[in-house]
Amino acid sequence: MKIILALLIFSAIILFHELGHFLLAKKNKIVVTEFSLGMGPRLLSTEKNGTRYSLKLLPLGGSCAMLGEDMEDESKGTFNGAPVWGRIATVAAGPVFNFILAFVFAVLIVTLVGYDPAEVTQVESGSTVAEAGLQEGDIIKEYQGYHIDLARDLYLYMYLNNPQEDETIHMTVERDGKDVELAFKPDVQVRYLLGFNRKSTDSLEVASLIPGMGLSETGVEPGDVITSINGTRLESSDDYTAYLAEHPLTSEPVTITYERDGLEYNAEVTPSESRTAVLDFSYNLAYTKTHGFEVLKYGTLEVKYMIRSTLLSLKELLTGGLGVKDLSGPVGVVDAIGSTYEASKSEGMLTIWVNMLYMAALLSANLGVMNAENVNIVVHGHDPSLSEMICEVADSKEMIDYAKSMGAKGITISGVCCTSNEVAMRRGIPMAGNFLQQENVVLTGACEAIVVDVQCIFPALGPLSKCFHTKFITTSPICQMPDSEFIEFSAGSAGEKAKQIVKLACENFKNRKPELVYIPEMKQKATVGYSVEAIVKTLDGVTNSQVDETGTTKPLLECITSGVIRGAVAMVGCNNPKIRPDSAHIELMKKLIANDIVIIASGCSAQAAAKAGLMDKAAKDLCGAGLKRVCELADIPPVLHMGSCVDISRMMILASELAKDSGLNISQLPVVGCAPEWMSEKAVSIGNYVVATGIDTFLGVDPYVSGSDQVAGLLTEGVRDWVEAAYTVEKDIDKLGDLMIERIEEKRSALGI
Repeated sequence: MKIILALLIFSAIILFHELGHFLLAKKNKIVVTEFSLGMGPRLLSTEKNGTRYSLKLLPLGGSCAMLGEDMEDESKGTFNGAPVWGRIATVAAGPVFNFILAFVFAVLIVTLVGYDPAEVTQVESGSTVAEAGLQEGDIIKEYQGYHIDLARDLYLYMYLNNPQEDETIHMTVERDGKDVELAFKPDVQVRYLLGFNRKSTDSLEVASLIPGMGLSETGVEPGDVITSINGTRLESSDDYTAYLAEHPLTSEPVTITYERDGLEYNAEVTPSESRTAVLDFSYNLAYTKTHGFEVLKYGTLEVKYMIRSTLLSLKELLTGGLGVKDLSGPVGVVDAIGSTYEASKSEGMLTIWVNMLYMAALLSANLGVMNAENVNIVVHGHDPSLSEMICEVADSKEMIDYAKSMGAKGITISGVCCTSNEVAMRRGIPMAGNFLQQENVVLTGACEAIVVDVQCIFPALGPLSKCFHTKFITTSPICQMPDSEFIEFSAGSAGEKAKQIVKLACENFKNRKPELVYIPEMKQKATVGYSVEAIVKTLDGVTNSQVDETGTTKPLLECITSGVIRGAVAMVGCNNPKIRPDSAHIELMKKLIANDIVIIASGCSAQAAAKAGLMDKAAKDLCGAGLKRVCELADIPPVLHMGSCVDISRMMILASELAKDSGLNISQLPVVGCAPEWMSEKAVSIGNYVVATGIDTFLGVDPYVSGSDQVAGLLTEGVRDWVEAAYTVEKDIDKLGDLMIERIEEKRSALGI
């Protein structure tokens, strides 16, 4: 559905744009040879008054072809033969028509949905902004000289301009119909830090040092393990957390003992002060209905916001404030459309269309990561902002102390599904399981709260949680479910809501029923977080920098060219209830690595690999001789974790880097994609993205198009003429593996390697 809607929307926008060119060309007596919607071969075509009107196969664009527009022909009826102002008007008509379309739909949005006033919803008592006079109910009209029409204006400005400690914040608010000027300096949150990052939350091994802070000035190095602070022995990460809770760091020096190569060393460290400016107020991001001329007013402001946000984003891109990684690619756009559709469908078709146009750490995996002595919170879904805030709050001294006051020793966060992959990569949070394991975390009887946002959420979690003490917490208005506690999560109140959720989980610890607690002792080591940058860095570790170029994928390409590695497979999640969960992923992975094929995995497929121990470096023993040697030299597992399925772009960037460094097209690389247990609608968009990029994709579940010979033929071979790749479907997993290996070898033969 997402892809269909996206194509229809983009096609409608393009059609209106080209209609502008068409009408002005006709007005200026320029001959339009063809007016078409789509690309590729014609499906339907008719000719009238010298113009061919066509509907083409691929709904990916459109055109208004004018006589002589690509030539220097100035004869009558040609584009160059028209008056200068006629040519200018014809060219400008497309963007002007898009602007008109934007305004029309902006008015419809405001009519049906409303607008978002920048109304203050909460002011922290005793804060500097409260002392300056800000009150709940105030409407923010100006912030730091930036005019605020809508709450989104304020959100965008704050996103691009974090407040600074010594900065004076100037605001204008409307109160009782009058403008009130306010000025204040942000409050400052002060913490003292040793200045290092742990390898994972359950480890005291130093992963990296923060330059200019505490430990970076001593002899401590990455790989060292902290064993004591001020003589207090630390046997685990829980001991470390407990020590800091009882002895908060200050500006006073502390003595750190660390272990390296079996020997212990002491270092005196002065904790570094960390200061963060905080504003201490929240504002509304919800929508308010309006009517009459106000609709036109706020429709205009909607268009203004679209233009401002685009210009500000372009400015940040040019100045380096934003990177290309901050932009949504095709999958991101399609996913956003899908989410909007789900949120709007209950309101009727018109609302749907209107809203559519408004647009590496070491950790453990499997159920054994849950801690019977701690408050266990499981995050689940696809919104990384929700899980990020819960992790941030749960790691605070305040919440850890609160958990202890409820009888627990601390707080353990674990994850399932896509959210689990993201918090694993970003924070080293352990994976409790993937899609079909979400009910199992409740069945342990040790889960205080399972917190969900959108997509891949079992409705049965509600009734199941009632059989235990678990709080089933939904956070998205579009995913409220029976037997759940709804706590709406939004950007404006992110910290507040996250704190509420964590506190609720802590309070629920005392309701746990000990007789129902059973945490299976299943736990596997997994090395995660192989972004493109991490892979390149790993490759640099086996590159002779005196002779060879660093910062490239060439070492990997050399392994492939030489035959040490035969190729690579990008394997992507879902679990499908129709087949035995994880078995297809694991069976295929074992077969492929035994044939010297390295695997990049994401989504539920990655978690299947983690649970099976295939992301443990010890899994090298399951590899063929070539891949095993590579794993030993590079110190990597044979299956590389690359995050969530909704960010398949990481894999595509890696493929493009390989193509660039090899001088080949992506379609020529001995690389294939695979989704052996695909299930959800987003898998359709992801699969199409991979195929369209030029990578053959293999499916282990029928895509439900076999009823049409034409559609099946198009997907399995027809698209190959356009993108040099296609789908292959084989439900026998062993045969599917053989076909993947065969395709990789065909690509190698074509390259003469």
